[in-house]
Amino acid sequence: GEPRLAPRWAVPHAKACFRRAVALAKLGKPAAAIGELLCAQRLLPEDREIVGMLRVLHWGEERRWHAEQPGFVSHVARNAAAEAERSVGASVEARAAFEVLRDPTVANDEADVSRWAVDEDDHPDQAYQPDSRIRPSPNEPTPAPTPAAARKLPESPKAHPLPSLPATPHPVDEPKFAWAKEWICARMVGLVCATESGDIIAVSGLHSLRGEALIKSNARGRRTAMYDLSFELDWQAKVCSQSSTGRLSVCELSSHNDIDECELSVEFDAEPMRGSAHEEALVGLVGPLRMQAAVSAEGRLTQQLWRLLAAFREDFEALQIPTTPKSV
Repeated sequence: GEPRLAPRWAVPHAKACFRRAVALAKLGKPAAAIGELLCAQRLLPEDREIVGMLRVLHWGEERRWHAEQPGFVSHVARNAAAEAERSVGASVEARAAFEVLRDPTVANDEADVSRWAVDEDDHPDQAYQPDSRIRPSPNEPTPAPTPAAARKLPESPKAHPLPSLPATPHPVDEPKFAWAKEWICARMVGLVCATESGDIIAVSGLHSLRGEALIKSNARGRRTAMYDLSFELDWQAKVCSQSSTGRLSVCELSSHNDIDECELSVEFDAEPMRGSAHEEALVGLVGPLRMQAAVSAEGRLTQQLWRLLAAFREDFEALQIPTTPKSV
């Protein structure tokens, strides 16, 4: 069938990803380079330059992994490496990728994905060496080195100038953990539930707040609210003329869960006597722990907590909407 043409915008984006991948590979960061190449391959899946570079970097990572395994035997590894090098070097794409990694100009702004053309000639009179160079055979005289001033990148007949991508700021994540802590302290600490008979329970403190909360931005400027928090609320109560203390634990307060998937649990520092009036009154003040039952339990502490947890989600998600300064 006819070859599929990539969208016009795909070529400059793939070019930028390829350029970053080469720079990362030269900095000794092959894993990050492979990630950039995979992005480029999604844009141009049939590009031979990208395929060749991916093959070379995958082979290098596989060789490094084998070297780190326990029981590594050097002569066995050398034989396997030589076989892999012959396999990798058998493709013109991989040979070209080796050359690109040696070329100091490829990762700069003047470079182009199509600037270095794949040589279709298999070089029958030359021997491929695993150190990424094609060396003359022993019977061929060694050519004189070319002066640096005379060196020039070969022009590909299919090369065409591509506009450089505009410089875009790298997306920055905004930490919101401190904001979340302040919000929870301001609204949950101090909650009070009391009955006409004088029984009372109050939230007295927040501790063990852990997890993360941030606004994540992508390259297109889209902002996403993300949080995953757990914390404990200290409570004090006076029921039937007896004082009690304990904790309310809130777990799985997360942006990727529904609000009713959050888990509440209650702990007592001193368990009330089972079946006593003290236990019944204390449990009644705390209220049901499940959201479905708590929201209709008027006057209970957990009803107030569940309403605040829902309000926290709304207020946090509102942070992802960028604020624009008012014009004077």
